[in-house]
Amino acid sequence: MPSVKKCPDCAERVLDEASVCRHCGHTFAAEDSVASGYRPPAWAVVLVVAILTLGAGGIIYQRTRPVKHPSPEKCAQLYRDGAANPANQPMDITEQQFVDTCVQGKDFPN
Repeated sequence: MPSVKKCPDCAERVLDEASVCRHCGHTFAAEDSVASGYRPPAWAVVLVVAILTLGAGGIIYQRTRPVKHPSPEKCAQLYRDGAANPANQPMDITEQQFVDTCVQGKDFPN
């Protein structure tokens, strides 16, 4: 069964391929056709798929990439400089415990 569309002027049903209504003479614009047959070019589809794939890959990489933690020497220097304790409050943690925690990337105990 051929596809049909409704004329906006007389509300009669006409074939989808019709460019003029046979009942009232209304001229259909190209965008009035429900099944206009428009297909985007293959390169556009490939481009959209590639962009989406690369975007998803970047998000996955950001979430799964290894995190670089400071070296033990850098952590020890931070402890000695007091950079980890800007309020200069007494710390209940030794330098070695601080370095171990720092290198592992864990949160520091309060």
